[in-house]
Amino acid sequence: MTGYKTEEVKSFEKEHKVELPRDDNSERGVSATLITHPTYILKSDFLKPKNFINKELGAIYYIVGELTKKGIKDIDTFTILTEIENNPPVEKIFKSANIKNLAEFLDDIQLLSRNTIEEYELLARNILSSSFKRDSYIKLHMMSKEILDSTEDINTVNYKMQNDISKFASIYICNKEIKTLGERADEIWAGIQKKRETGFFGYPSKFSEFNKFTTYEPTELVLICASSKVGKSQVLMNEALHKTANGIPTLYIDTELSTENQFLRILANLTGIENRRIKEGKTTPAEELLIQEKIKLIKKLPYTHIYMPNINMDEVFMTAKQLKINSGLKFICFDYIKYTNSLTNEKEHQALGSITDKLKNAICGELDLAGLGSAQLDRLGTKISDSAKVERYASTIAYLHRKTQEEIARDGKDCGNMKLSVSFNRNGGMTEENQYINLAMIGDLCRVSQAKVPFTETEQPFD
Repeated sequence: MTGYKTEEVKSFEKEHKVELPRDDNSERGVSATLITHPTYILKSDFLKPKNFINKELGAIYYIVGELTKKGIKDIDTFTILTEIENNPPVEKIFKSANIKNLAEFLDDIQLLSRNTIEEYELLARNILSSSFKRDSYIKLHMMSKEILDSTEDINTVNYKMQNDISKFASIYICNKEIKTLGERADEIWAGIQKKRETGFFGYPSKFSEFNKFTTYEPTELVLICASSKVGKSQVLMNEALHKTANGIPTLYIDTELSTENQFLRILANLTGIENRRIKEGKTTPAEELLIQEKIKLIKKLPYTHIYMPNINMDEVFMTAKQLKINSGLKFICFDYIKYTNSLTNEKEHQALGSITDKLKNAICGELDLAGLGSAQLDRLGTKISDSAKVERYASTIAYLHRKTQEEIARDGKDCGNMKLSVSFNRNGGMTEENQYINLAMIGDLCRVSQAKVPFTETEQPFD
């Protein structure tokens, strides 16, 4: 059972002299919104063209969906007209709707466009609700007739009735087949064995010692927490570059750094030329050739950087979903979780928890992405600023600190100038109070690497 077609619904209404639920305004609103905001369709997976009672509006929904799958974002009246002309079955739908001037029709309905995700989702759910009510009414009517006409044993009839209702209802619950754990056991175990062969669940960190505690697994979120200006963005960028260099499509959402500035940092990292000298053009001819060589390399990397000073998690979701469809996105970096003026409907501590929740569950969880984010510590450098809720949703939390001169002298120069400790972890162990991973950061070159001596365990005064 896949729901009843428009023709079947109208035939039923005529035969039984009944008017079934429909929501023409919501159908027009959804279609209009998608012409002006086509990426909104990524927030309505639950809705299908067949749920529209007006086939021509369902056809617009279908066209926008197909164009979005192809990665086309600039959709207007001309684009849709072209698609209609190139698709005979769709063109037939519009002809049967007796629309005399298709261009005018498309322009007119755009006046009903909504400008927020929330309004769009409400209209989409209204359409689904009407579709469910229509289909349920017809289905139950047909079943009642079958029950009355049946000569089978009552248990057989009861079983068939319950089975039919369950199958029908599942269409509107999730639009996908639901399997038991037992039915999925072989598939899941095969995936586990494949991960065993590689030695990693997920994607390894650039920092080998960190892999002993956790890796970047799909649906999980790792947070790097540090005080302001310590270097958490450098760590995230180095991890992002490491993933893309290994062929893992990566999205970097940056709330602080413009794409141009991150491009300069990446060039410094790849060339070994100081960021400031590249920016100011104080480079030798040989260095300019090296820069051009690395720019060619950057062009080949599956790396997307989005500068988003005002955080919009709906936009992050839609961007990530679009990239997953078009280029197989697997890894997302979010730099960093903070309160901005765009989050006016929530208090600061609530907003930070909400961002983390959406990043972990809606984006990493629903889209099956491995996530790495960062958050800022308080002035003492002991806990995440403003929100315990940030800690609640993360899978792994690591604290990044710049070593003091005394610590560098005590540990030795081969132990680097940064230390990373794992303080919370659902997917592995944690460092003890006197343990930390040693990292080496060269700020001018935007490079962070595992220190020659990877791990330090200091002596306690009373051991």
